[in-house]
Amino acid sequence: MKAMYVSLVAMTIALAACSGSDKSQLGDDRSQLGDLPVVAHSVEINGQKMTVCELDLLKDTIDLPLSFWVEDFQAVKLDGKDEALVGQGPICVSDNYILVGRANNVPCKLFRKDGSFVGSVGSIGQGPGEYTMVYDMQIDEKAGHIYLLPWNAKSIFVYDMNGKYMKDIPLNKKYEKQIVPKGKFKVDAEKNRVAMMLLPFDYLPVVAWIQDMEGNVIHEIPMNHLKVKPDFSNEVYSSKVSGNTLDIFLLTFWELRKDTLYHLNMESGKFQPKFTLDFGQRKICIHDYHEFPGHYVGALSNPVQVGDRMYETEGESFFMVEKTTKRGTFFRVGNDFLDNEPIKYMPFHCSNGYYTLNIEPSVLKEKLEKELKDNSNINETKRKNMQRFISNIDEDENNYIFIGKLRENFVNPLNINDTISGIDNFLKPTGETDLKEKREENKVIDIRAPYAKGWGEYLRKNNRYKDWEGEPCIVLVGATVDKEGHLTDIRVTKRVGNEELNKEALRLVKGIEKIMPAIDKATGESIECKNFALPVHFPAK
Repeated sequence: MKAMYVSLVAMTIALAACSGSDKSQLGDDRSQLGDLPVVAHSVEINGQKMTVCELDLLKDTIDLPLSFWVEDFQAVKLDGKDEALVGQGPICVSDNYILVGRANNVPCKLFRKDGSFVGSVGSIGQGPGEYTMVYDMQIDEKAGHIYLLPWNAKSIFVYDMNGKYMKDIPLNKKYEKQIVPKGKFKVDAEKNRVAMMLLPFDYLPVVAWIQDMEGNVIHEIPMNHLKVKPDFSNEVYSSKVSGNTLDIFLLTFWELRKDTLYHLNMESGKFQPKFTLDFGQRKICIHDYHEFPGHYVGALSNPVQVGDRMYETEGESFFMVEKTTKRGTFFRVGNDFLDNEPIKYMPFHCSNGYYTLNIEPSVLKEKLEKELKDNSNINETKRKNMQRFISNIDEDENNYIFIGKLRENFVNPLNINDTISGIDNFLKPTGETDLKEKREENKVIDIRAPYAKGWGEYLRKNNRYKDWEGEPCIVLVGATVDKEGHLTDIRVTKRVGNEELNKEALRLVKGIEKIMPAIDKATGESIECKNFALPVHFPAK
């Protein structure tokens, strides 16, 4: 196992070198994005400094390699024992351990950093220490504990470092009949404190609190301006990068408003505003903020309807602001450690100071084979090493986990002159959810998206897994829709861990004869749409 781990690290180094990331050129330059403009300033609120980024000052988009953000990049092949197999669950990393979250009726699994299996953490069910869905996790090596918070919780489950259930930490005895929807937490066992933030539905008494390990409330924060209508499309985000604080941001999907990233101080029990965006005269769109060790990172997007009462976001634009210099830009990220594939939403992969990627062996093999095929700059020695590595990948074995430590000081591999102009695709002129923009040779075309009439009824009639035994899930299937409404280039764009469901989703979409094509609103003519997506729902039995 150890030998496999070392060989994988070496492999990632080789991949970084052959993917176009020139480490000698990046060097150790700590210029802190000195070529980028200052886009933010500090204001003082109740004696605390908060960073305010001005949207109008964010002008350009730059392409950044993942190596800009992370160092000490490692690839770990997880133990292949049957009882160690994992799905596409979230990842929590500590100094010496990897915790893979629950997925596809598989409980959370604990591994050492070399990939060796420690054990399952609890189990799926309704009994003591059992769960059906986990929303937040923490590894506390010093205390020897693992903490899991279920989806709608009345307590935090505590396990030892072998995954054995120990006890519950009751949540807020003052309101013990209330459940915690979509909560985020941080436990400080040494100081006997727990920081808790929940989705602040307007019927709940508080939005956050500090308590002891027995559930006794020490500090609490009322709802005030943060309260939202009961809607699970809202989210609570936390990157968990700060010491005695819990960094939190509340995303509101429909109740658009100017929001702030806060620190919940575990000593004072107060919110400290840390970052916000000044939209100026621009229309407020869906937005979220996250905290990295040296940057604030955010995203801007708009809702788009993808099915019956189903919405997702589109037109995402990502921005960053360096904490000390207040310099920033819009950005895109490519994984230069693997295959330079764009990382669509990097903050989802970052927590507790780490970047993580949970990847199935078949997907990894496909990526490496594509790299060999597309990259002619790989020298013969490296090509042979990659081929040898690919030949040893068993698609039926356990997943690979890629881990990178988030940098506190940053390399500056780019020149501002290499930027790509035009980042306002997230700003829509109307509130219509079916509006898309298609950019062709500097011409903007407003279109009505393709429409699959009766899609919900078709699924209910033809879906072979409409009453399947697992958790409800959605597979997203992409396609090109021509002017007549015929679907081509049909492929799964968002998979689930159960391959049978992915195959069924593909079969269902391929069974559609034609749909309503996209329409150019200016001319009324039908046009081709290359990025159409259909959600295939698999409801639980």
